[in-house]
Amino acid sequence: MGEYTGVIEELGGDSTYSWSYPTKFGNTTLMINAKNFGNHLRFINDLEEHNLKSVYSYFNGKYGVYYVTTRDIKKGE
Repeated sequence: MGEYTGVIEELGGDSTYSWSYPTKFGNTTLMINAKNFGNHLRFINDLEEHNLKSVYSYFNGKYGVYYVTTRDIKKGE
């Protein structure tokens, strides 16, 4: 589907649209927060029968969170 984007910041505060960032600098844990800035993937909702999974990938010196389909997705689903 695509990469989940947002602002990389310290973990805490409102995490409604966030994923943990898979690294630590000292004792500070980071998150990708898409509450105020991000792409359309922040609005994807969970279904009882999941059709996506999230995977972390390291590319060009940074980590990213990507949504990958686990099955065919029908129009309107």
